[in-house]
Amino acid sequence: EKKKIGGAGTALTAAGMAAITFGTTLLTSVIGKMTSKGINAAAGNFGTKFAARAPLAPRQLVYGECRVGGTIVHIETAGVDNHMLHMIVAVAGHEIESIETVRLNDVDLTSTTTTINSQTVHTATNSQYTNTENGNSFTDGRLIRFTKHLGADDQTADNFAIQSLAGTSGSITSTDRFRGVAYVYLQLIFDAEAFGGGVPQISFKVKGKNVFDPRTNANATTDLQRSNPALIIRDYLTDTTYGLKAKSDEINDTTNAGGFSSAANTCDQNVTLADGSSTETRYTANGFSDFSASGEDVIGGVLSSMAGSMSYVNGKFNLFAGASQSPTLTINDDDLLEPISVTTKPNSGSLHNSVKPVYIDKDLDFVSADAPVFQSTT
Repeated sequence: EKKKIGGAGTALTAAGMAAITFGTTLLTSVIGKMTSKGINAAAGNFGTKFAARAPLAPRQLVYGECRVGGTIVHIETAGVDNHMLHMIVAVAGHEIESIETVRLNDVDLTSTTTTINSQTVHTATNSQYTNTENGNSFTDGRLIRFTKHLGADDQTADNFAIQSLAGTSGSITSTDRFRGVAYVYLQLIFDAEAFGGGVPQISFKVKGKNVFDPRTNANATTDLQRSNPALIIRDYLTDTTYGLKAKSDEINDTTNAGGFSSAANTCDQNVTLADGSSTETRYTANGFSDFSASGEDVIGGVLSSMAGSMSYVNGKFNLFAGASQSPTLTINDDDLLEPISVTTKPNSGSLHNSVKPVYIDKDLDFVSADAPVFQSTT
């Protein structure tokens, strides 16, 4: 999709337009080479989003609130006649806010919690995963238990998993801490009725990284902050593990035009919808990628969610959200070096009179859906 410099409806100074043109060229030629790794950064959001096994897989990057699959990093059976399946599924390669729900075969698990060996253990209470006639089941015929871990850098080992496997394989020990990795440990009791089709498809609803907000000088504490596109881009630029490793003095954090704080404020504005009464936040971004993704694609994808543009001028990254800005300079004939050139008949390839959106609908289990085609004769 082609956009005007600065995003839809943006008015910029002559100096600002020149700076953005130069900065965008630099961003594409230099930073693009730094971040390009050759895969589509956002494609997974339109896929199946189920956990899968892989001998080698990149860690996931999760922003905002979304549904993800994950990588099964440990799986084994244990117990009498191998009646219990143990699984560890890595959800994100960084600390996240929360794992909201665990989903099996597109069913959200409801659960009760108990403390076992100092670990909070969730026991699924769904009727389809309960069988009081199963002799190997947990209390009240329950067939599923799990624990959640949010991926802190000082994360400790799962004592429940260690205890559960101590008498069998002993494959999980106190050294298996998965620091910096958000994960879920699951126990599933074999049941011909509940799991007759094999291992269920597993996914998770997650609230992602608590990105830094320069407006509060602290990490995010709200869903609005976590899903703010400007703050997400800032996080990706400054992250030293998977991002560009930009230093804080390379980020324009001001509330002036081009500042990340200004762009974040624009994203947070409430706008009135077509019905003339209801409102919603102007721009949010919710989705996932992974550490092997093209950095140019990651940034481009988030920029598209805010109709934005980014530049690198005078040693600083600048960000513009797609909303009207007040011009600060009036240009007249005395400011022009040569006559204005006007193209009255553009190439047919640059003419657009319809848009067909595809979006991820959180109300439809985060599955991609088509919106009605929008057309304009003008």
